[in-house]
Amino acid sequence: MKTQEKGKMKWSAKLVSLLVVAILVGSAFAINLGNTLAAPNDIEIALECESGISAAYTLEKGQTKTLSVTSLNEAFSAMPDIATVEFTPGSGLDNIRTKGVKAGVTAIAYGNKNGRVSTVLYQVTDSSNISAYTIRDKGEVYFTKAGVTKGTPVAVTAGSQDSIEWRSTNIAVATVNASTGAITSHGKGVAIIIGSFVDKWGVARDIHLLASVGAVLGDSDLGRLIELIKEGEYILENHADKYTTDSLNDLEEAVNAGIDVVNTDRPTEEAIADAIKDLEDALSGLVEKTAVPPTLIGPDPDGNWYRPVGDPPNVYEVVDEDGTGSVPPKYVYNEDGLPAEKPEKNKPAHKYNGQYYIEYPENIWHRVKGDGTVDDSPALWGGPDGKPGGGDDERAVLFEDGNYWADMGQNVWREIDKDNPTGELGPLTGGGPDGDPSTDPVTEIYDNTANDGKYYVGPIGTEDGFEYFYGDPEDGNGTLDSTFDGIEKDDVKYYKDEDGNMTVTKPSVVTGVGDRELTKGQTGDSCGWIEVARYEGYSLIVREQFIDIYPNNPGMPNFQYSLFGPANNYSGSKLKEQIDGWFATAGAAPYKLPADARLRDFTVRNTALASIGQGPGPDSFGTGISKPVATKDRNGANVAFALSYGEAAKFFSNTYADVSGGATPSPAIAKSNFAKLKMVQGDRTTNSMWLRSPGTDSLKASALAWDGRVFQSYINSSYPEAALVYPALWVDSSIFDEE
Repeated sequence: MKTQEKGKMKWSAKLVSLLVVAILVGSAFAINLGNTLAAPNDIEIALECESGISAAYTLEKGQTKTLSVTSLNEAFSAMPDIATVEFTPGSGLDNIRTKGVKAGVTAIAYGNKNGRVSTVLYQVTDSSNISAYTIRDKGEVYFTKAGVTKGTPVAVTAGSQDSIEWRSTNIAVATVNASTGAITSHGKGVAIIIGSFVDKWGVARDIHLLASVGAVLGDSDLGRLIELIKEGEYILENHADKYTTDSLNDLEEAVNAGIDVVNTDRPTEEAIADAIKDLEDALSGLVEKTAVPPTLIGPDPDGNWYRPVGDPPNVYEVVDEDGTGSVPPKYVYNEDGLPAEKPEKNKPAHKYNGQYYIEYPENIWHRVKGDGTVDDSPALWGGPDGKPGGGDDERAVLFEDGNYWADMGQNVWREIDKDNPTGELGPLTGGGPDGDPSTDPVTEIYDNTANDGKYYVGPIGTEDGFEYFYGDPEDGNGTLDSTFDGIEKDDVKYYKDEDGNMTVTKPSVVTGVGDRELTKGQTGDSCGWIEVARYEGYSLIVREQFIDIYPNNPGMPNFQYSLFGPANNYSGSKLKEQIDGWFATAGAAPYKLPADARLRDFTVRNTALASIGQGPGPDSFGTGISKPVATKDRNGANVAFALSYGEAAKFFSNTYADVSGGATPSPAIAKSNFAKLKMVQGDRTTNSMWLRSPGTDSLKASALAWDGRVFQSYINSSYPEAALVYPALWVDSSIFDEE
């Protein structure tokens, strides 16, 4: 048998020219993007490939297809990194075996001894790659200020989210996490966010998003809200002296509320509409100040003079006897209106966005109201720089314990250290049902604002392996009211799924089941199968008998030996060849599942892991378990022929190997299932049941030993036990209901 080795074989000019033509034809494969509206402002994109070439073959990555030709002389793959070729030249009917390596298009050329040369095009697919994705909010992500992070607006419906590599064209405006796609704002402007990936057809794709920081991208309600916020901020920063304090207070509150809406991960239409109305009302309600008489007050005993700012009362600019102020200007607040007569009551005032603030205690700033009085609360925490402005401020509220707390929104707070008021704020704390974090502090608070803009109480505990939390519902009152003791007001229970998303419904999990069995009549196989786990409408079943590696001695464990190739590993072994060919349509039984076996119609694809290894527990590698996909897989290219390390540890074992090599007790369902397997298999105390990795690391495999211990290692021929392989498959559960 010959295996193509790149650069080591000589080819005729005719063969090479045909390969060039085939490659050019293959490169003309057309890509069809089907866009359908999945939800308001959501666009779903399905990635499809239409070759238009009837002679082309399609095979999945890792799958092998065989061509039979007469008097084969040579065979060659134009791109061995996409598909490799093995062939056996001879004088009769010979086989060319083409195996998919990665997604893409390649041509296979072959010639016979008479000089005739032919080519066949192969499209290799990889179903673990992305085949569809959804873009939220038309791919536009809005921010009003720097320092805000939002989760990616792209969700994939097949493949892995982290297989997209993200980058930003303008990191001064916004950066993006290269693997998660979460976007963080840095400065005003617009940045293009690009996500690159390779789809199931091997085609390089780009996703383009627009990130706006304080800029309008298009004609939308969010765009209108951004315009109003910008208009309000411009007035507050540049023309605040023209308007009365009370009307400016209203505008500032409306601007801040609008900013909060935009900076949530996914603002609701109702929240956007309310924020727009409040800003329009505040802008139309601005009242211009009356002229301030140039009256000077003074001097005080130190020779200082004062000029009233007019609105609000009790605020004065410090000037000289000619009315000239300093640069930058200095202001004081005097509650009695007598800055020169009672200078001992003067407090320094700070002007910010046309408003005047006084400081007490340190770094807690109180705004002077339109009537000249000052409220103790709410106030403004000046941030690490110790003064209002600069983008690091937080709203501060004084509670009955005498402490100020920074308002993080949603009834979540962080205590301000009165002994270190410019230092780090305290931990996130819930205010509970009374909204007061000082009375019954609620901790631990889970910050998920980068993903969905929300806080949650928890984790409270776990159910079926999933952490659960308490949180405000989508249409709730906007506050987190619950405590660890229970749900309060309109809050609901949330579960965190395996991808870190919060959902009010418990995620579907693979669970152990009872003793359902499939008969030979129900499977079309030569023996029955046992159901050991379920996931939604699917069942994980295990064969009652091992696969005979050597058919001359069917059903005899002691003859299942010499399973491995010269490298003493799973790759290239007889065991791997047999398992890979078990679903093949060619070949004679018992090397394959019969062509009319009903398992062919009920077997589904699965999400087998990329590689399997040993770790501290069943879930140490990825999710630790493959799951079914609602797609029939009649050729077996993606079936779970054997279990991952995690599946075996969860559902088929007495113990599993930990990092140190020791044995950790398995869950009760795993021990029960192993007992069922032992009962079916009989008393084979000297045999191991090898379970190969379903992933790409073909040097390794997981194993279930005779004593029920699951472990993982390089398989080699130093193990004296016979390695008995009991395949496992995900099937549609309706196979149990049909005779």
